[in-house]
Amino acid sequence: MFPSFSFYNRLFNYIVYEVYICCLFSVISMWLS
Repeated sequence: MFPSFSFYNRLFNYIVYEVYICCLFSVISMWLS
C-alpha cells in the first residue's frame, strides 16, 4: 500500500461525508419550511 493511496482514500471519505452533511442539511431545511 502506498501512502498516496491512503491519502486519496481519506480525501474521498471526507468528500462523501461533506456531501452527506450538505444533503442532510438541505432536506432538514426543506422539511422545516
